[in-house]
Amino acid sequence: MRVHRRSLRWLRECRGLNALELAEETGCAVGTIVRAEMGLQVPIDQVERTRLAAAYGLEPEEFVRLALDAADAHERRV
Repeated sequence: MRVHRRSLRWLRECRGLNALELAEETGCAVGTIVRAEMGLQVPIDQVERTRLAAAYGLEPEEFVRLALDAADAHERRV
């Protein structure tokens, strides 16, 4: 799988973290992180979004935009 620059996965990998490590850091389920990065689901809980956005180094709105971009990319692949 090709990772696009400025994707959620790319940002996480730039931090040198795998999805499990980010999950442990944020207190979120690893599945939540993987689904957001793959464009399968955007977390609806505002607290979770804020925590994840901070972990990726983003504002919550930018986190949502990148998660939605991943969803668009996923739709094009299916």
